[in-house]
Amino acid sequence: MFKTTKAKIILVIIFSIICVTTTTLLIIYQNIDIEEKTDNIEETDIKKEKDVSGINLNGTYDQNDLEVEEKQISLEKVEIKYYQISGLKNKKIQENINNELEEIAKNIYKEKIKDLNKVTNVSVNSWVSGNFANILSIDISFYAKIDDDSDDFYTDSKCINYDLNTGEKIEFKELFTSDAPIEDILRDSSYYSLI
Repeated sequence: MFKTTKAKIILVIIFSIICVTTTTLLIIYQNIDIEEKTDNIEETDIKKEKDVSGINLNGTYDQNDLEVEEKQISLEKVEIKYYQISGLKNKKIQENINNELEEIAKNIYKEKIKDLNKVTNVSVNSWVSGNFANILSIDISFYAKIDDDSDDFYTDSKCINYDLNTGEKIEFKELFTSDAPIEDILRDSSYYSLI
């Protein structure tokens, strides 16, 4: 009985030494890995500078009290849905944006469809793809079925981004600054689109 108990004690001691040694080595290895990652993060943070104004995620709609309303127009073989905004502090900017959105919605299909008799109908739709305190992004697209026995159709879309402070159209690349937290923006966007 003495040999069995002595063998068990030795086995438990060896097992304990292996566990403590492995845990210590893993902790040391993890600390080394963390130190290397933080050095890289600090270097990249120093290099990033704000190059454009970008999206204002912290602002509120109280800056402009923006309301977006859907409008509809029915013409011969054409159904148009587009947006108009109201509530901007600067009414001239608001009027310019509304006129441009209406004009684009009315004419987006005319480049590809010269004759309405060649299609059964044209459907123009709009949707707000981004609505922030200082930026409004609207997508306008159309779909038209060709008037024959085939399944062919015409389609096209256009995305317009407006700076609500100046009324100017801005490019997509100007929405994000080089120091923007892209992962946070995409995470929030995905979360709110699922809600």
